[in-house]
Amino acid sequence: MSSSSKDRYKIIGYGSLAAAGMSAMLIPGVREKVLPKTVRRKTEEKKHEVKEEIEQEKDELKDAAKDRIAYEVKKRVQNKMQSKVKEAAGKLEAAKEENAENVHSKAEEMRDKVQEALLNVRSKLKNFKEAGESFQEKIRPDDKGRLKSVRDLKGVNQLKSASQVKSAANMKKPSQIKSATDIKTISSISNS
Repeated sequence: MSSSSKDRYKIIGYGSLAAAGMSAMLIPGVREKVLPKTVRRKTEEKKHEVKEEIEQEKDELKDAAKDRIAYEVKKRVQNKMQSKVKEAAGKLEAAKEENAENVHSKAEEMRDKVQEALLNVRSKLKNFKEAGESFQEKIRPDDKGRLKSVRDLKGVNQLKSASQVKSAANMKKPSQIKSATDIKTISSISNS
């Protein structure tokens, strides 16, 4: 055999031994016997550190994912709300324009109706005022506008006593009471 083949077999042999040794290390019983305690402890510490780092990374990734999801949801909600607001604003603008056209025509109609009603009220008030003035002239006493003074008020000595009050004998009988035909109405007063 040549030296290169020997070297090759040598490498293969060492590799096989290394592979066998490594596979034996996978068996827990062999691993405990072969590895010294300090190496095992360091391995356990390193394993624990790696687990802690993985947990920290996991928590950070969860927080980052939550933040990102919350941001995306917020952004989508805002976009939907903005589109709804724009749509509502468009509808409102269309309704506003339509109502503006109707309001002007209705306002003109209402103005004319109110003006007619006010003219009617004005003429009725004028007639009422004239009738009131004529009625006041007819019922006004001759002393025209004279105010009563303290002397015109009755005193205690002018009040009726119990003997002066009418009794049942002095009261009017039904035949003496005026009927509805005897009473003058406002229209009969104004005609005379």
